[in-house]
Amino acid sequence: MPSETPSETLVRATVRTMSPEHPEGSALLCRDGRVAAVGEWDQVRGLASARAEVLDLRGATVLPGFTDSHNHMLWTGMRHGALDLSGSRSIAEIGDRLRKYAAEHPDLPWITSSEGWFVEDLAERRMPDREELDAYCPDVPVYLPRLGHAASVNSRALQAAGLHAGSPDVAGGHIVRRPGGEPSGELQEAPAMRLVSRLVPEPSRREVLRALTDVQQEYHRRGVTAVIDPALTGPERAAYAAARDRGALTVRTTMMPVLEPDLPDDDVAGWLAGLAGPSGSGDSWLRYGAIKVFLDGIVSMGTAWVHDPYPGTCDHGTRIVAADRLALVARECVRAGWSLGIHAIGGLAVDAALAALAAAPRTRVAGLRCSLIHAYLGPTAGNMRTAAALGMGLAAQPQMHTWIAPRLAEMWGREVADAASPLRSWLDAGVVVAGGSDSPLTPTDPLAGIHDAVTRLVAGRGVAGAEQRVDVAAALAMYTTSAAWLAFADHERGALVPGRLADWVALDRDPLAIRPEDLRSIRVLQTRVGDHTVYDNR
Repeated sequence: MPSETPSETLVRATVRTMSPEHPEGSALLCRDGRVAAVGEWDQVRGLASARAEVLDLRGATVLPGFTDSHNHMLWTGMRHGALDLSGSRSIAEIGDRLRKYAAEHPDLPWITSSEGWFVEDLAERRMPDREELDAYCPDVPVYLPRLGHAASVNSRALQAAGLHAGSPDVAGGHIVRRPGGEPSGELQEAPAMRLVSRLVPEPSRREVLRALTDVQQEYHRRGVTAVIDPALTGPERAAYAAARDRGALTVRTTMMPVLEPDLPDDDVAGWLAGLAGPSGSGDSWLRYGAIKVFLDGIVSMGTAWVHDPYPGTCDHGTRIVAADRLALVARECVRAGWSLGIHAIGGLAVDAALAALAAAPRTRVAGLRCSLIHAYLGPTAGNMRTAAALGMGLAAQPQMHTWIAPRLAEMWGREVADAASPLRSWLDAGVVVAGGSDSPLTPTDPLAGIHDAVTRLVAGRGVAGAEQRVDVAAALAMYTTSAAWLAFADHERGALVPGRLADWVALDRDPLAIRPEDLRSIRVLQTRVGDHTVYDNR
């Protein structure tokens, strides 16, 4: 548990409030977990009682605590208990880790991995097939998911799911097959992955709570005080509620329930009615955000739904949700007061997402804070105008651009890579752009994300798209005020103004007073969430 902070704390530091009305001060007074006053030291200290803790941080800069607007915190936390494949450099290394893990856990009915491993890191640049996994673990079903968009399984897992040459494909997903139709062991996108994942035993509540406790400590070290966790199932949402009820939730969390791909159309309205919603409901620790829908896949798997076909093919990627289904979901969400967050990486997916929302009653959509998630490859100026007219946000990941730009350059050329993740254009169009990491895809590190949004520096390649750089103030807003808006929490956090929650981070340098290239090296000195000191490294 974090340490209790005295009910009244007077902080002396450079205070960047992120409020345009009063952007800066030299003192911050917090009382009973909320901001009581911000201003100049001589003025604010006169408002503090004799009992107040005085925290002299002269030389430091205090900002609102960072919100990561797209962070699979639970997935990230669970990596410690599952088979960890992060950093694997070959299929043989995956196999060696699998064999060792199986030997260390001989009683497990299934072996699963954490999500954060990358085909791009493997020498073979492909997913392991069933026989390769069989060679290392033939007797226990193996399910190795990757970033929610693909999985490798062994023969025992395919047998358990009843998948064979005669098994039909599923809409929106792909069972990769050999000549003759036999499954290779690779499953692409959620509808196909669910054929196996539904059989994998859920982790125990104790395991999930332990994972959440550990991962929150990591986040606080990075100045993170809140996240939006997308794509949560019912058991995962229940685990968050249990953590909140036990006082074990120290990162304020906005949950995005994921629309299950196999939910019948006739049951969508009932499913929404059964949630404890709508969007924005909850308390300061745990609330509901948008409903999450996966409309396309990812570039590295060739499943992002793009305008220009993948090089050397006529393939434009995968549309996971059919037009009629997406239109129905949009209508039902709007009718029930639920926001909709649509995973749409490629330009064709962005077109389809906006078309579905534009077809719903516009006056009602505009108040729901619907969002595009990623939308980095091929969005048009018309897309941006439509999104702004619908009052939408964008959940963007600046670090993802740094990571994916070299791959885009290899596939489509430098011009496409430079134009990807057009953050400046989205902002100029009037769309609320919130910053995030998509952890475990990229590390939870807002300062790294701010650095990448401002510089667009790619290691060994220079600047990728200089015209899409944003200034430091805009980048800070992405991880504070804008992310709080997307989290349905801007009424209580995101800016250090009287009455809002006293969630703040102290940094050893002022982001607005140093070279952009040095933003990544700023050090977090202290993180506080309301009445709790959750990290202290002064």
